[in-house]
Order: sequence, then structure tokens, then C-alpha cells
Amino acid sequence: MKKKEKIRSIIVFLLVSTVFFGCEKLDFTQFTMDYTSEFTYSGGLGTAIPFTARTPEISSNSSSTFSANNTRKDKVEEVNLQSMRLEIKTPADVDFDFLNEITISINAEGLSEKVIATKTNIPEEGLTSLEMDVEGSVNLKDYVTSDQFTFKTTTKTDKTISNDITVTIKSVFFVDAKVL
Repeated sequence: MKKKEKIRSIIVFLLVSTVFFGCEKLDFTQFTMDYTSEFTYSGGLGTAIPFTARTPEISSNSSSTFSANNTRKDKVEEVNLQSMRLEIKTPADVDFDFLNEITISINAEGLSEKVIATKTNIPEEGLTSLEMDVEGSVNLKDYVTSDQFTFKTTTKTDKTISNDITVTIKSVFFVDAKVL
């Protein structure tokens, strides 16, 4: 009987020790932030001519997102672009066949422009959406924690564009931060 009690005592001690001493408080959080913006290709754009367009300023709303994830912008350690997708919004009967290559950069006040996504040799397959090749290792903390940022697109076309084409940019940023 004593042997069973001794084993039971050891098991209880180990369980209690694990609960009280084995659990460390997590001091980091990871989450994603989604942003959507648009830009327009102007009708009459010729072939092989580089075209640059800027999105309107995007309010980062980072403070509210950070708060919802129990952190603040001064606790953010790293922000990386996880994915970026382009979708033709209007007109409905257009695809990306006119596009040969595209480069997207991010910019914010007081910061230098950084290339964050590219796509080259875009196939003429009737695509209405494009998954961009992202620069996932570039730390974009300073851009996303700023109040506003913009995307700049630089493209080369291989067909003439007769009508305006509005394109939506959907981007997902991965955030690694310490908790409050």
C-alpha cells in the first residue's frame, strides 16, 4: 500500500510542478494584415512602353490591428509580404494578356521605395488574376507601421490598351511582434 501511495504522490507532484513551473508565458504574437487597393491603366497605352501608376494612399490602420493582437507598433519585430494578387476589376471582358511584366514597390513618407513583388513573362492565357512573385524576406516593418503607404506599379505591355483597365491589388502581410 505504501508503494502505491508513494507513486501517487510522485505523480501528483509532477503534475503540479508541470502546471505551475512548466508553462512559460508567451511573449510573442504572429498574425496577418490584409490590404486592398486599386490602380488604373489608361486607355491608349502603347506597347513596350513602361507605364507607372501609383495607388491612392493606403491607411495602414495598424494601431487598431496591433491592439486587437495584444501588441503595439513599437513591439513589432518584423513584417513580410506573404502574398500579393492582382485582379482585373473593370471592364469584365478584359484579361492580363496585354501585360508582359510588372514590378510593384512600396513607399511611405520618409522611407525609400522598395520592390516587393514582380511578375515577368506573363503568359497570354486569358488570366483575370495574377499571383505575384513576392520578396518575402524583405522586412517591411517601417512601411506597415507608418500611418500611410502607397504601392507603385511599373509595367511593360505587349499589346495596345484601348480602354481604361482598373486592377485590384490584394496583399497579405505577415507580422511578428512581442505582446504587451
